[in-house]
Amino acid sequence: MRLTLPLPFFHPPFLAAVRLANITETLYNFANFELFYVREAKMMKRVWQCSLLLLVFGLFLVLFLFFWVAPKENLSAYILQAQGHSIVFNESGSIWKHPTHFSCNSKTITQRTIRRVANMPHIYSFEVRNTDLADIDMSELREIPHWLLGGNNNLTEKQIRDIADNVIEIQSFHINSIPLGKETLVAFSRHPIYQLTIRANLNDGDLSIFGDFKQLEFLRLFSQTITDEGLDFFVSMEHLKTLILHSDEISQEGIEKLQSKRPDLRITLTPWFETPCC
Repeated sequence: MRLTLPLPFFHPPFLAAVRLANITETLYNFANFELFYVREAKMMKRVWQCSLLLLVFGLFLVLFLFFWVAPKENLSAYILQAQGHSIVFNESGSIWKHPTHFSCNSKTITQRTIRRVANMPHIYSFEVRNTDLADIDMSELREIPHWLLGGNNNLTEKQIRDIADNVIEIQSFHINSIPLGKETLVAFSRHPIYQLTIRANLNDGDLSIFGDFKQLEFLRLFSQTITDEGLDFFVSMEHLKTLILHSDEISQEGIEKLQSKRPDLRITLTPWFETPCC
């Protein structure tokens, strides 16, 4: 506040003292203002820092809830085997041992499941029965040599062809749910397959395609278009040890004729209506 004096005191010395007092008060007020401004600036800086920390924390919380707490597929439904012991995924999706065998029966498989199995370096066997595999790209399982796809009627030949084209090496392949054409079998012939189970749309003349399977020892063939005349081709397949045929068009006489030419070959003929799932 400014100092005021009555008229008798308006002498120069007194006026100088009053002015000095006013100047001192002004400097004091200015100093207080500067201190207030500095305190306010520091406080605002702390507020912005806290706000940024809260924003980052909220972002991490959202990501955590989305990727970890959100509902996931029930991985415990898929059985894995390692060193002869069956194990399952735990709740976090990790496993106790290095699995070597994947098995699924009557469960739902997603593309995410396929990717997770593809990232398991010790998996060498993939077995899926009675499972919906529509629109599932299994060609991502490029390093699995042993396959069994039984009772999966919604598969397409293109899916099977993609497996033959993309998997590095197939040693055994078993499927009887859908018929495969000659072109698909040609794609499989590049692999060192020694066990093969297929349902094929082949005639007697198409059986020569099996001559390209140089290591084939076991063949289980489902076909209603092959007759006794085509059986003579199997005589030349000296590496073949077991032949199981599921057909109503092949007679027992034709089997006996083939057996007489290949006494070392184990041959089984089963009527079509008795065909079991792989």
